[in-house]
Amino acid sequence: MQIYVGTYGKYNDGNLAGKWLQISDYQNKHEFVEACRKLHEDEHDPEFMFQDWEGLPDNTVGESHLDDLVFDFANIDQDDRDIIDAYMDATGQELDDALENALDSFRGYFDSVQDFGEELAADILEIPSNIEPYFDYEAYGRDCLLDMSHTTINHKIWVFWN
Repeated sequence: MQIYVGTYGKYNDGNLAGKWLQISDYQNKHEFVEACRKLHEDEHDPEFMFQDWEGLPDNTVGESHLDDLVFDFANIDQDDRDIIDAYMDATGQELDDALENALDSFRGYFDSVQDFGEELAADILEIPSNIEPYFDYEAYGRDCLLDMSHTTINHKIWVFWN
């Protein structure tokens, strides 16, 4: 997660001088802004311009906006960040709601709807052994997904309880 930080003053003068700053190098927005000030200390009162960014959740950064929650997000492990990203994609929730709810509602990720149906059925149903060969796990998984939030990322189905 990184942001290319320039200033509006330099940009208006045709100068794109700036630097990529790694979000993980800072504990909070205050430290990040101090690094931006130091980077552009050649200007009297720099107005920072975030000209490009990578690896940050949608709506958390803009040309002149950086959400404080980005630093909370950056300081959790990668597996949890992946779950939070998938949750935001599946539910349309913003980062603040995702940080609060994603990990608790995460059901898992699956290679197929059938795999999801098989695991869910094993967890909550008691299918008699003589009926099990006829049970349609794919249809069961598909029906259950109607009541859950889910998204597909990198050919995996990420599922969340509603």
